[in-house]
Amino acid sequence: MPDPIRQQIRTALLAHGTALATALPLRSVELGRDPLVARKPMPNLTLFESDEVEIGKDNRGRTYQFIVTFKFAFEKARNAEMEKDRLVSALEVRIENDLQLGGLANIVDGEDVEFLSGTTTDPIQVVLVSYRVEYRRVRGDPTTKY
Repeated sequence: MPDPIRQQIRTALLAHGTALATALPLRSVELGRDPLVARKPMPNLTLFESDEVEIGKDNRGRTYQFIVTFKFAFEKARNAEMEKDRLVSALEVRIENDLQLGGLANIVDGEDVEFLSGTTTDPIQVVLVSYRVEYRRVRGDPTTKY
């Protein structure tokens, strides 16, 4: 049985993160559960998803949306703003050149960028980049889009 559409979307987004890992380079790319937990080794990229919300339905199926957030974490540096711009730009190129995620879904709204700077005792820089993802699936079949 094929994977549910949401899992296929997650796999496509993680594939974009993995491609970034070799280009930037990043030391790890993973799916996260708690955005407040700092991951090591750095720099790294963690993908988080919100719960999905049904925004519509018809005789054929249902339409859902959820937020996906990419979290970059890296050691505090003098050029933190430049590093943030480099990471966000690389992600924008990957995502914005595949707004339909290979035909699985649509990136309908994005990108909210937040930069969180560490303290002297916690020298971690964090960049959060969020996108709203929308997908449609056939009623009674979470594996088939329409």
